[in-house]
Amino acid sequence: MSQVDLLINVTREAGGIPVIRLEGEVDIYTCPQLKETILRLIDDGEYHIIIDMEKVPYIDSAGLGVLVGARRRVGEHDGSISIVNPNPSVYKVLEITRLTKIFEVYQDKEGALTALGR
Repeated sequence: MSQVDLLINVTREAGGIPVIRLEGEVDIYTCPQLKETILRLIDDGEYHIIIDMEKVPYIDSAGLGVLVGARRRVGEHDGSISIVNPNPSVYKVLEITRLTKIFEVYQDKEGALTALGR
């Protein structure tokens, strides 16, 4: 993958919950793609979104900003952004920035779905 590649795949789980699966780095070059995907879901009335970060080796402050902005938007509708499968380095960034306090973080998608009552 080049520095500007981020593969984004959106699927639906039981109960219609959208799951955004990411593969690649989430940084200043790729975060506009992620932002567009998330905002499109929110504009379509999806206020509970799961983001699978298993294949994300790196996230920078621009990527974190997209996630925080998305959390703010869904929060206006009592929604949530759940992050699942973060690798240790991404989880450490979330922890250091204290974003584990505003995002629900789960080791797997099933944990997030259970918490959402699906």
